[in-house]
Amino acid sequence: MSFSGFRYSKTLKDDIVMPLSIANFNVLNHEHLNRFTIFREDENTINNRYIVSAAILLEYITTYKIIAISLSEVTKEYYDVLVDMLFYYIQQNTVKYFYDGKSLMTIFFDSDSIKITMAKQVELDIDHKRDRLQIFNLGLKYKNKNYYLTYINIHGYGLPEIRKQYLHNTMFEICQLQNDEKIDNDFLCIGDFNSDLNQVNIAIEDVKNENCFLDLSLYKNYLPTSYHRYIVDQKGKFNQKPEEERYIKLDHLLYTKNFKIEQFNIFPNNFAEYEHPYFI
Repeated sequence: MSFSGFRYSKTLKDDIVMPLSIANFNVLNHEHLNRFTIFREDENTINNRYIVSAAILLEYITTYKIIAISLSEVTKEYYDVLVDMLFYYIQQNTVKYFYDGKSLMTIFFDSDSIKITMAKQVELDIDHKRDRLQIFNLGLKYKNKNYYLTYINIHGYGLPEIRKQYLHNTMFEICQLQNDEKIDNDFLCIGDFNSDLNQVNIAIEDVKNENCFLDLSLYKNYLPTSYHRYIVDQKGKFNQKPEEERYIKLDHLLYTKNFKIEQFNIFPNNFAEYEHPYFI
């Protein structure tokens, strides 16, 4: 599994700095694995992998005090496993979670210093020509004061023939939501974009040229976050990619000017040293 974590600070209007830790994780849908790779998982293997990965995920969340995490390729099976493991947080009323029933799941946790007082999901028009999105306007209580920001979970479509247009449409829609004051001026967008740094940067610049996102930044770290050993051709044949092209960065973070990145981590630390993510 590859788990990307960011530690941020947000400068507030009264010059208070609020520390925020957020993360992203692609579950690896077993149906995608069985269909688009040479690997195969039976029901027991699927269940065991989901149990192990969910347990590791919650360990990271606890250790690094994650308050928000974007999940993608979440199956009903993984959702059931994860919600069972969230039982303690649910009982303590310190977690809010949202699942779209298809791929995206976003989870918010109270920390020792920050309480999520509101997580209101933004209603989006149904549009099959943009990437998958979950958008939330958040209320946070920190040092007895209330603050607000928007958090966006994104899962991009990786098909080469549509990726560029879908990514552009997605960035433009987020811009329109901001212009229409449906989301906060301060926002974070994190997830599996299924596009590399250059492709995301081009999409942002194109939208900026349309007078949007004048202060939007893309975190430009080149550490790989994704592993793809094979590529499938149009005839359905699996071809091995060159070793130097197997580890790539497809998970990204967009942020506005009031945020400052303090730290970026990929877990496990030896992610690019052995075969991932098909076994743990």
